[in-house]
Amino acid sequence: MLDHIPVQRATRMLDMGCGTGYLTQQLVSRFNPDALMGIDASASMIQYAQTHHSHPKLTFHVQHAETLQVSSLFDLILANASFQWIQPLGAVFDHVIAHSHSDTLLAFSVFYPGTFHELDTILKAHTHKSSMIPASSFRTHEDYLALLDSRFQVIDHQRQTITKTYPTLLALL
Repeated sequence: MLDHIPVQRATRMLDMGCGTGYLTQQLVSRFNPDALMGIDASASMIQYAQTHHSHPKLTFHVQHAETLQVSSLFDLILANASFQWIQPLGAVFDHVIAHSHSDTLLAFSVFYPGTFHELDTILKAHTHKSSMIPASSFRTHEDYLALLDSRFQVIDHQRQTITKTYPTLLALL
């Protein structure tokens, strides 16, 4: 994902849904911002990120993207594999706009319907329960474009399908 971000440097950055902070740490190394904030709704993820990714320009906070409350504007807002879990996403985009200036870049990657299909099928067969993974309700590419077009000047969007195979279920997990 980082290879597709067309900026060399951003002063203030936000990583929405930063999880364990792995990508957030890479952002600090690659873009050398003055400040980078990682947010995630999971306190345990933020605790892990704070413990394992210390850097003077980096802060992590437990915060929901849907109710983003920060006092700064950002040059680059990134969300890697997090927007597909958020309902309603339009509210998040409205928060992004509120914390952006005219040159802010929003970069994100998402899962589409069909992601984890095989895993979901296996889990259903072994647990005899209905869908365990909400992948069937993920938004489509067109859904994202409609949300973006009503709020942003979409400059570039790409769709890439990545297929990986694993020899066993345990190897996947």
